[in-house]
Amino acid sequence: MDSLLAKANVGAGTDSLAGIATPDGFAGAVVGTDGTVAERLATEDTLSELNSKISNTPSGALLSGTARERFFENFHDFDTTNSWEVVQTGTGMTISGPLGGAAAGSSPYLNIASGTTINQKTIILSRATFSMPVDLRYQITASQRIANNRMIIGFVQVDPTTGAIVTSTTYSTAPDVLNARNAAVHQHDGTVATTAQLRVRAAGSAIDTFANAFGTGFTTVATGTSPNFLSATTYGLTLERDRINTRAYGQNVATNTGGQFSFDRVLPNPTVVYKLVIIVENLGTAPASSTDWRFHLINVLDATRFDVSPRNAGNTDGAKAFPFWSVGGTVGVTGSVTVSGTVTATVTAGTVSPVVPATPYILNSAANTNEALILTGTSGLQAFYATNTGATAAFVKLYNKATAPVSTDIPAMILVVPAAVSGVPGVCTLPIGFSGFRFALGLGIRITGGAADNDTTAVAANQVKVILSRTV
Repeated sequence: MDSLLAKANVGAGTDSLAGIATPDGFAGAVVGTDGTVAERLATEDTLSELNSKISNTPSGALLSGTARERFFENFHDFDTTNSWEVVQTGTGMTISGPLGGAAAGSSPYLNIASGTTINQKTIILSRATFSMPVDLRYQITASQRIANNRMIIGFVQVDPTTGAIVTSTTYSTAPDVLNARNAAVHQHDGTVATTAQLRVRAAGSAIDTFANAFGTGFTTVATGTSPNFLSATTYGLTLERDRINTRAYGQNVATNTGGQFSFDRVLPNPTVVYKLVIIVENLGTAPASSTDWRFHLINVLDATRFDVSPRNAGNTDGAKAFPFWSVGGTVGVTGSVTVSGTVTATVTAGTVSPVVPATPYILNSAANTNEALILTGTSGLQAFYATNTGATAAFVKLYNKATAPVSTDIPAMILVVPAAVSGVPGVCTLPIGFSGFRFALGLGIRITGGAADNDTTAVAANQVKVILSRTV
């Protein structure tokens, strides 16, 4: 469309638009196409047609996407007219497909056979173009992983008018990504099926590489047997304005062991236009045999920073897990949760649910050393109060033990109860606070007349009275 002029007639009578008389209140348009002028009056049908081209949400709001064209390919066919452009096919390489079981009716895929000729590349570009933020999901398998052969998939900068790759070699060359001025790709290379790299170029810089194993759920080994090959992994590459997110996760598994990470050391230009690129390449030394790279699914989605869903990035690797922050409300936990590392918590007394009540323990001394096991297993000492009517100090000794303490045991703490003064009992109490002290094995007690750990001096009957509160 070269030009579009519009005019609305207002008031009484008629007006003219490009020589066409228009009635009162009527709208008109002059549309120039390919150098010729087609004159057309807009009607209700015209406006309805235009409205049908605009995407809306179910509520009627305008739907705005970040991908200029969404893109989906499951390779039931390989459309090189509307979907793909085969830029070049390397010498000794072949592109075939769709392949798969039941004449590609099930588990279809596009196959690129690498051959063994050195320094050869097969390059395929999407015909659709994309702008950031954009999210790529793809499923691939390979017949083998072998030295001197690699597959690259991701985004390269293109000219928005011609669709050609925008290149830059002023500062450095980057033939791995076709010298694209801006690029972000996954590179599957090497001999191990569970390794890959993120490679990023920004404004013609040298390529920055981040090697990452993604986790045990990531592999290019196919499930099933020929011709019904299936991918075991879905890979993701998200380009945002301030970071690149890359991930891999196993398919149809109850426990997802895939991995994910974010990268922002080098960032491609977020204001330019990109195409999806696929490259299969043999390096300067011939690979020992040909590799079949199979492409099962490619899906380019809109991405937005307003989407905080973890989506498909489930993970059992704590180093790569999503952070969690709760502001108010209730957080429910089902089953057992193992926490490692340092946990910092602020707790207000009485607000923990369920509240575990403290259990009192009361001891009035007998004429001995009063050995007793208060509780077996983890216990918390929440409060302590003791009095002494004797003429000399008494020593209450607490033990971290699962059995009753004896004189040869080492106490965890010794509490000194002062002697009575002028008939007033001496008092010992602890300002322990809400948290208290924890005894992991159990809580035991002894009362002696001497301070030494192994003292066996008995106190008198009714001389020392102890009350404490403990929790489990």
